[in-house]
Amino acid sequence: MDSKELDGLIGQGHAELIEWLTKTWLPQGPPICVVEGFPGIGKTSVARILMNLVEIPAVMITVPDTETDPTDDILLDLAMELSLGGNDELADAVDQGNSLPMALTQILLKPTLIIIDEFQRVMTGESGMPVKSFATVFDRLANRQQLKGRILLLSNRTVERGRWSEPYTIRTLPGLEADEAEHLLDKLLTDAGREDEVPVERRKDVVNWMGRNPRAIRLLVASLARDSLDDLIGLSPEIWEVRDREVSAEFIYRLERELLQRTLGRLSDEFNRQLRRLGVHRKTFKRQAIEPLFAEKAEYARFKNELIDRFLMEQHKGWFALHPIVREIGLQRLKETPSELQGAHGIAARYYTRHFRAKETKGWGKLGGHFVEARYHLVNAGREEDLREIVVRFENHVRATLKGTSPIPSSANEISERIAVLSALLETPGAKGLEYHLARLFRARGRAEDLQRAIVHAKRAIGPQSPADGWVLCGQLLAQAGRVNEAIDLLNDGINKVPVNQSVSLYQSCGQLLAQAGRVD
Repeated sequence: MDSKELDGLIGQGHAELIEWLTKTWLPQGPPICVVEGFPGIGKTSVARILMNLVEIPAVMITVPDTETDPTDDILLDLAMELSLGGNDELADAVDQGNSLPMALTQILLKPTLIIIDEFQRVMTGESGMPVKSFATVFDRLANRQQLKGRILLLSNRTVERGRWSEPYTIRTLPGLEADEAEHLLDKLLTDAGREDEVPVERRKDVVNWMGRNPRAIRLLVASLARDSLDDLIGLSPEIWEVRDREVSAEFIYRLERELLQRTLGRLSDEFNRQLRRLGVHRKTFKRQAIEPLFAEKAEYARFKNELIDRFLMEQHKGWFALHPIVREIGLQRLKETPSELQGAHGIAARYYTRHFRAKETKGWGKLGGHFVEARYHLVNAGREEDLREIVVRFENHVRATLKGTSPIPSSANEISERIAVLSALLETPGAKGLEYHLARLFRARGRAEDLQRAIVHAKRAIGPQSPADGWVLCGQLLAQAGRVNEAIDLLNDGINKVPVNQSVSLYQSCGQLLAQAGRVD
């Protein structure tokens, strides 16, 4: 592939990677490939070009920015995106409580391309390994050479070379060569009519100063609309001094941040306020997320155009995304004023909750991604009443196919995936029958942390009208955790609340624990 064919990318490394992906990896490579490289180097752009070149169904999702394990959210978001493209297999698996890894395997039996951006958010600590739950999902796929579908992972961090990653193909996207970076700078300056802002004899130094990073070079050209080159160099003279050497990702981050803060300082107070509000979005969004910020469409249009022109926000096929450093700066400012942060989450929540207020709500597998984001924003907005409303709607879909006493699946993968769906739904207390079922699932899976999680949901499942089985389960779990006296007290409470004709099992369980504790002869 000639590098000129690439949309806005002129690096031969980009061209070679895309050619390898299309001609080698997709037709005959392993199911999973990781592309790693510095932020801003062009990984997402390569993926978008790849999607346009392939003749098979292709979807791309982004790992949400979260402090918790994102595996469940990723699977629900993927189910939703595949469904939008006409493939309901994963969404149906969610609806039916079936194994998502198994459903994903079925999807990849056919030619399909799944791209997961920001894969580094799945990695733990300094190791470069993904969280265990995510690795478990992919272990099922990595060695299935007969799969015709492919998964492409994009990471800003280096992926650990170890036993877990041996079945993967890992490719590193290199930075631009010096002449390629100069060519990009020349083109951008010409397109913007700013050729005189950077003398030809200084352009090599300038691109080295920017680490030959495409995103940083574009930001520089946008910044030249209002500042001279020497003014911009003055923001970070220490980096300019090492322009003839290899520049680290940390240096480029600092330089981009300086340029962006200067640009943000030139925006109106109102535009800065609305830009900060958009920063609470963890994934790309459509214009419906921006328009409610403005009373008039003309003001929305001016805001959108100014942010895109200044390289503060990107638009791609109707989807918008803030520059990641702009988002980071905005969130830091929002956190200084908790009420403003809550308000921003409240506005973002309306963008997602609209899917649950339609006259006809689709199956919960198809709405999983929207539910995850709606729940996240409503929790952070302190909007408990609105959260209850969408939880009720979501629960209704789940309860149509799943009861508290439904059998526990025999497959370990199926148990884990049912846990994923119910954990997303029951992050706040929900229907007691589903809480009871989730507690049973955690007990059946039996991982180190599952006992405590089972107790949490088992306690939520009991009340004056709850069946005896829920009280017995909770007592057994507490006893298993070594909290025998607490279990006895709980069972005695249940005996007083459950009708006499249903309390036999409670008496039996309580008697066993009293004997165990030495409180009876």
